[in-house]
Formats: sequence, C-alpha cells, structure tokens
Amino acid sequence: MLRRDKESHTEAINQTCQDAATMDKLNYTKYWLAEHHNSKYNLSSSPSILINYIASKTKHIKVGSGGIMLNNHKEFIA
Repeated sequence: MLRRDKESHTEAINQTCQDAATMDKLNYTKYWLAEHHNSKYNLSSSPSILINYIASKTKHIKVGSGGIMLNNHKEFIA
C-alpha cells in the first residue's frame, strides 16, 4: 500500500480499499498486499490486518499477501 506525498495514513488506507473495490467490480480475481517496513511511502507493516479489512470491503476478489516476514510475527497455533 503506497502513501503519496501529503496524503495521511487514513487517506492511503481508504484509497487502497477503493482500489480493491474497483478491481472487484472489474472482475479481477486477486488483490495482493506485501509487508514493508522503514519506508516513508509504504504502509503495510501488518498485511494480515489490511487483508482482513480490505476483504470486508469487497465481495468477490480474493485478498492475500505477496510477502510476510515471518521473523517479525509471533506464530499462530489453532
């Protein structure tokens, strides 16, 4: 998820959701997010939260992660 100059974090998240919703309406089948850290313009340090949020705002598109840094996350055991 990219943040443009002079764009707030909230605006960037909303724009990303709008982009995914548009792609959903255009019958795209997948929307990928990736994890990035220490960047002024990338706001995706927790792709699992963004995936869940974007999936709740779309109907048909599959939302997933193109990359997660496992050493930054505690393991999940179900």
